[in-house]
Amino acid sequence: MIYHYQILPAAALSAPTIRTILNLWQVDTWKAMDTKAFRKEFSRSEFHLLTDAPGGALQCIARINQAFTYRSFA
Repeated sequence: MIYHYQILPAAALSAPTIRTILNLWQVDTWKAMDTKAFRKEFSRSEFHLLTDAPGGALQCIARINQAFTYRSFA
């Protein structure tokens, strides 16, 4: 099997992909989120997707959250 790996911002995810992600995450408060709300909520995240190539079923997803501030206490 051939797989396709992509790194995408929330704005580049399709509506069906967003729906699949929300269902897989199983967070009740997020399941009702629409595409626009998802893109806003996760605008500072990047999504690493592994799909059956080309454009097939989602096999694996990772979200890198960049919406944080690092502060050293040294």
